[in-house]
Amino acid sequence: MRCVLRNRFIFLAALAMGLGAAAFAAGGKKTKGTGLLTAGNKACGYWIRYPQGSTLDHPSDCALKITLPLAGYPKWINEVSMTLYTAPKGTEDFGEKPDPSASPAGYLKAGGLKFTKTVFLDAGMSHRWITLFYEAQGKKHRYQLKGFLNSVVPEVMDEHPKDWDPQRSAEKIFDGMVLNFRPLE
Repeated sequence: MRCVLRNRFIFLAALAMGLGAAAFAAGGKKTKGTGLLTAGNKACGYWIRYPQGSTLDHPSDCALKITLPLAGYPKWINEVSMTLYTAPKGTEDFGEKPDPSASPAGYLKAGGLKFTKTVFLDAGMSHRWITLFYEAQGKKHRYQLKGFLNSVVPEVMDEHPKDWDPQRSAEKIFDGMVLNFRPLE
């Protein structure tokens, strides 16, 4: 009984942190329909919560792309998406591989798994592209979550946000999404 209560507390704390990170990343603006929806696939071994108003796409059987609604984000953000890839344990090639020049960015624990986090930054023509890869291995499956944020440099739009850091902004959004992930094993 004690373990069940502890797990519920951890889940609620992670959910609160994820929602708090999403609200902070949105610049403190409340979005309409801030509820969360659930997507899961028992055969592929995952369960994830995502913001209401997002669009879902299935690039393959055990892949799910969640494109977040842009309402509530600063106007210089063009796209925010998270793609979840799963494969049976022992599978070497699945999902997308981080660019060789990507930088390790630490670890994140979610759903009882320890995800390695890798960040890849790219820029050009007044745009910033930030890609974060989160990878973990469960008892039966391997998981990769790829977060992608595309933004215009705010100064191009005559915006001058104080202390704007595109990588930290992306990490807040995607860390919150990963914290809403649970393996089904």
